[in-house]
Amino acid sequence: LAEARTVVVNVFAATLLAYLFNCLSMDRPMLWSGVRRNPWVGAGTAALVAVQALYTYVPAMNDVFRSAPLGVDAWGRIASVAVFAYTLVELAKWAARRHARRPPRR
Repeated sequence: LAEARTVVVNVFAATLLAYLFNCLSMDRPMLWSGVRRNPWVGAGTAALVAVQALYTYVPAMNDVFRSAPLGVDAWGRIASVAVFAYTLVELAKWAARRHARRPPRR
């Protein structure tokens, strides 16, 4: 149960981080717009990763939050969900761009 709780919290954090990267530009893919335009994104990302590492691996935090350390396989699943969420939003942005370029129907 503790490991499942920890996975869910990390999935939530990783998915929000992916969405943050999606929102750097609403009309272009993140890879085109770049992360360097806003230095707070890098600082926020570093802070989130640090807090999640503390939550996941510091024994005192495990006791307080009833969390548990995670293995590589769990991190792979977490990353897969975050990449899937990122891809869904990028596809929605692509569809919106494509729809906006269409001439209006008569």
